Parts: sequence; structure tokens; C-alpha cells
Amino acid sequence: LQNPQMSAGWGEYALAFALFILAHVLPTRPAIRGRLVALLGGERRYLLTYSTASLALLYWLILERGERHM
Repeated sequence: LQNPQMSAGWGEYALAFALFILAHVLPTRPAIRGRLVALLGGERRYLLTYSTASLALLYWLILERGERHM
């Protein structure tokens, strides 16, 4: 039998993975990227926000992977 706590934790890993993928797929669409650039006040702010969010999501994904691997 699987440990119920271990099985429940895979949901967080799946969520982290899905958000990481979406964060890299959605901004490639010109309409979405254009709206984000306008919303954030320019290309430089967009890139800074996008980079920070990507690193945070990658960090979360790595943490979740470590939890599942133990």
C-alpha cells in the first residue's frame, strides 16, 4: 500500500509542473505577450517579472520533486 500522505503530495508536484509549463507556453502567443507587456508597463518590466516568476516556479518544481524523491 502507498502512504496516503505521499500520494496526496503528488498533486502539488503536478500543479507546480503544470504552472511551469503554462508560464512558458502562454507568453509565446503574441496577443497574450502583448497584453502582459502593456499591463506591466513595458518590455523591461515584463522581462523582469517573467524571469522572476519563471525562477520561482522552477524553484517550487525542484522542491516538490525533492519531496517526492525522498
